[in-house]
Amino acid sequence: MGKYDVKKGQVLHRQGEAIEQLDFVLKGSVSIHSGEDVALQADHGTILGAFVPVGGTYRYTYTASEDGTLFSYDYNSEEDLVSTIKA
Repeated sequence: MGKYDVKKGQVLHRQGEAIEQLDFVLKGSVSIHSGEDVALQADHGTILGAFVPVGGTYRYTYTASEDGTLFSYDYNSEEDLVSTIKA
C-alpha cells in the first residue's frame, strides 16, 4: 500500500488477475482495454478495480498511457473500498 510512480506503457494489472488492491490515479492516465480494443481512458481521480467484488478478477488490462503516479490501497473487504473513497 502506498504511492508509486508508473511509466508510459507499463502494465499495471492484467485481465484475469486477482484484485488485491485498488489503485487511485493521482497523476497521469491509464488505458483500460481488452485485447487490442481500448475501452476507455482513466484519468486523475479514477479508482482502478473499484467496481469488482472482493475476491474478483480484473475484467480488463490496465496500462499507463503516460508517466504518472498512483496510490495503492489494500482491497480485502468492502470496507476497504469505503475507506479508499473517503481517503
